Amino acid sequence: MDKDVNIMLIGCGHHARRIYVPSIVKISKKESVKIRVVVDVVFEQETISKYLNKIGISPEVMFIDDSNSFTGDIPVSLVESLNYRVKKFKINAVIISPFFISLKSFSSKFCLNLASTG
Repeated sequence: MDKDVNIMLIGCGHHARRIYVPSIVKISKKESVKIRVVVDVVFEQETISKYLNKIGISPEVMFIDDSNSFTGDIPVSLVESLNYRVKKFKINAVIISPFFISLKSFSSKFCLNLASTG
């Protein structure tokens, strides 16, 4: 692989923990692919923290307020925080695996923003 792949995983629920993360960890043993940032809701903090510790990876984890439905604009402070991480970790791939409705809306809006800043 010519280029490092730095992944932001939005939503680390059951499907991501069963499919995406194990596949990425397996690939990362041979290729320069890493999950650099995980974004999920505060409600899942304990489950996700235990899971990441168990499998031995330590991406930066960002838990967002799960009471926000993101039906309107994404708060500017959240966009800035995500964009900061995109630059800091040179994110060039995003996997969206949201369970909560708020993350689904948030994910699509953030990716549109990410594409426009690309």
